[in-house]
Amino acid sequence: MTDEAHRRIAPRPSWLRTRVPGGESYARVRKLLGARGLHTVCDEARCPNKAECWGAGTATFLLLGDTCSRACRFCSVTHGKPPRPPDPHEGESVVEAARLLELKHVVLTSVTRDDLTDGGASHFARVVGAVRGKLPHVTVEALIPAFLDDDLRLVLAAGVDVLAHNLEVVRRLTPLVRDRRADYERSLGVLGQAKRLAPGILTKSSLLLGMGETFEEVHEALFDMRREGVDVVAMGQYLQPSSAQVGVTRYLEPSEWEALRADALRLGFAHVAAGPFVRTSFRAHEALAPLVPLPVPEVGYSRALGIMADVQREVARGGPERVMLLTHPRVITLGRMADPGNVKASMEQLARAGIEVVRTTRGGEVTFHGPGQLVAYPIIDLGRRHWGTRRYVAALLGCVERALLSLGVDAVLVDGVIGVFVRPPDGPPCKIASLGVSVSRGITGHGVAVNVTLDPSEFGLIVPCGLAGFGVTSMARVLPEAPDMGLVAARLMIELRSSFGRDLGILVRDLHGSPRDGPLW
Repeated sequence: MTDEAHRRIAPRPSWLRTRVPGGESYARVRKLLGARGLHTVCDEARCPNKAECWGAGTATFLLLGDTCSRACRFCSVTHGKPPRPPDPHEGESVVEAARLLELKHVVLTSVTRDDLTDGGASHFARVVGAVRGKLPHVTVEALIPAFLDDDLRLVLAAGVDVLAHNLEVVRRLTPLVRDRRADYERSLGVLGQAKRLAPGILTKSSLLLGMGETFEEVHEALFDMRREGVDVVAMGQYLQPSSAQVGVTRYLEPSEWEALRADALRLGFAHVAAGPFVRTSFRAHEALAPLVPLPVPEVGYSRALGIMADVQREVARGGPERVMLLTHPRVITLGRMADPGNVKASMEQLARAGIEVVRTTRGGEVTFHGPGQLVAYPIIDLGRRHWGTRRYVAALLGCVERALLSLGVDAVLVDGVIGVFVRPPDGPPCKIASLGVSVSRGITGHGVAVNVTLDPSEFGLIVPCGLAGFGVTSMARVLPEAPDMGLVAARLMIELRSSFGRDLGILVRDLHGSPRDGPLW
């Protein structure tokens, strides 16, 4: 391909359309930033998400001016000799803007300044320090140039919560599309050194795809990042800003983004964002979600069913969709297709052990719930999505599989069997998560149960899910260290919101108190 042809702007497919910027909040952000002489990467890099971010009252601040001393062939930020020294009052301007925008998570990035002795690291650190000092309630993310050693220590010491540095492209393409002074290994070194200097912070990087890389090369880049301890990765479609930049080789299909995300999760990233419009700082606060445990109260099974029915009625009337996250006291439940013969203990033995037995409205066979098991009941209106039950079940299983992968569990789905499994070195697959759902007039109920620290021997009372040929295990059995239940819940919520919408709420009311009803069977 000739260089001229390579620079032509290829037409975008239908799924790569963004809305035109506008609206009251958008205008407010533009006015506020302009009045304080602040630059944003949203503007300078022609980010495709500017309409959404500014419309939501958020922005990523671009420090050290609007002129970069480097000329990467994919980037639309103005390059050349920076015309002026850093603004000594930039920190105060950022603080004021962040306060007026009521930001809870502040993202700071910068152009590269090779004309400065320290590359601008001391200025970057001063701005971070100003935000941290004046707005102690916010979290701070620093997307930095290739600072190393003392320069990197300065920024880390200022108090960042997230340290990001972009690998940008795969190894082979680095010398072709990044500035000649950029180096793949140095970028990895920045990420690795940051994690060694400050093990408690979150490290993050991103890749732009569609410039000729192969899936194998992307996997190699992801592997290299994980080797350096990177926690969060973002992968997005390269969109040629103008004919002055390198052209797009191809646009990735929606299914390819899902495959890349699953690959990254298998490598152990805590959070993975992958999609056409994903950029490093887009919805940046979501990267913190895997580190914030969610409450998982213990709720009696019968009481939980009563609460679920109330929420189902609300959703059917057009109310917001919710997820109930909880754990149950020891109970055996029988789905609509359950054979009571799959309960191996007698009712008298179970009663003496304090184990309730409940005939319930979900699908499936017999299962066991108890402390140490995370239960999630998504209450979703399938009619709003024009979804059928089969599609919903597949989506829910995928959510559980990806959440477990992100926590280091080598989770798999088994053809023809509902549930999520792990494969031991020898023997049949062992179930680690079960699924049993109900759908009434398009509204879902019940959901999934993930064995976190639950002792698998508890399932000896039953033939789990009526499947005599499979074992049962838990996350505590397959991981070197028992996971925190709240963190497992946080990872699962990330996946549920990814599949069912970012407005999907967590039900927090009515999850405590005495049971409303007794056993149903």
